[in-house]
Amino acid sequence: MTSTPSPSRLAPARRRAHIVKLASVGAAAVGFGVVAALARGAHPGGAGGTGASTSSGSLDVSSRISQEAQQSDDFFGSGSSSGSVSPSQSSSPPQASTHTS
Repeated sequence: MTSTPSPSRLAPARRRAHIVKLASVGAAAVGFGVVAALARGAHPGGAGGTGASTSSGSLDVSSRISQEAQQSDDFFGSGSSSGSVSPSQSSSPPQASTHTS
């Protein structure tokens, strides 16, 4: 003879389990928000003003990049004046071979 628990004993246990699940989901959501806020505040480009200027009043990143690009016209060395890329002019077509086993 097997005895099954009465429904009156299961209902409070299910209610407690439901409350624990809701509390754990809420704690996870709050924890995620806290970690996201801390990560955003710790990121150098995160919270704060516009641009990435330091307290000494230096230029923001985009201005610095523009100035460095203008100052160093010959970035890849001498002889690169046109700035275009073209395929090599070979007389024979490329050879490819495939092997199956």
